[in-house]
Amino acid sequence: MRIKITPAIILFTIPYAFVVAAYYIVRRLAEGVSFSEHRDALGAAMASYSGTTIAILIAALTFMMGLGGRNMYKLKAYGYMSSIVILYALTFVELGIVFFVGIFLMATSKTPIPMLPSICIGMSAASLVHISLLLVQIFNFSKAR
Repeated sequence: MRIKITPAIILFTIPYAFVVAAYYIVRRLAEGVSFSEHRDALGAAMASYSGTTIAILIAALTFMMGLGGRNMYKLKAYGYMSSIVILYALTFVELGIVFFVGIFLMATSKTPIPMLPSICIGMSAASLVHISLLLVQIFNFSKAR
């Protein structure tokens, strides 16, 4: 049985291409938008977003592991279950990074680090896309065909 991890890596990296493109578009069109003055509020929002989303992701993973049926059997038989678990793991790591960057934003509000708010917002946008992909995936797995 081959372990297929390429789909997970591709699905994980695609949203970052859109985030980088959106960053350059926003920087070009709205030059005055900045989060440097309210870093502590942004950090608190990002930390609470990440913590809440990790809880939702744990509930979704528990639901997915409890699913049975033909779709889940096919995933395990063809070796794609490891890809799904890797995508969940990468999303957990991403949300953990967003959490600690949010805490770091609150801690360094007096001595700001350049680009940290933009990185945090970009990672949270990408994690939102990842969570959406995972929830659509669970919905498709739970359907009886």
